[in-house]
Amino acid sequence: MPSGESPLASAHAELGAIMTDFGGWRLPVEYSSVAEETHATRHGAGLFDVSHMGNLRLLGEGAAAAARRLLTRDATAAPACCGGYALLCNDQGGIIDDLIFMVTSESAIGLVINASHHDTDVAWLSRHIAGVQVADQRTGSMTLTWHG
Repeated sequence: MPSGESPLASAHAELGAIMTDFGGWRLPVEYSSVAEETHATRHGAGLFDVSHMGNLRLLGEGAAAAARRLLTRDATAAPACCGGYALLCNDQGGIIDDLIFMVTSESAIGLVINASHHDTDVAWLSRHIAGVQVADQRTGSMTLTWHG
């Protein structure tokens, strides 16, 4: 049984969505059929409920530089109020998670991470970031320091 429920779960269910447990959250997996929904997305628009996803913020002097070191996409090249898709990789270049980053300023970078990888992402960041606060909107704020 999922431990989390999206604020939109009841609306999804009322609209006829088939609900499933995904990463501990009750989420819609399908409304009609994969073919029909693919057609609708390609010819109109598709929506994805992101309310269950992790929401982290890198805060403080060096936040943009830290994001540049941690992500496969250069967050320092994105102007304020812009972002992009990137990967968070381990020391060997293997993918830990894919995410969306948003640049607020050189001292504030937002990260939208997958709910199912939340704890893994936070643990990895805690070992690889120094001098930058990570505000975790799911569990409050904490300061992570590198112990290596």
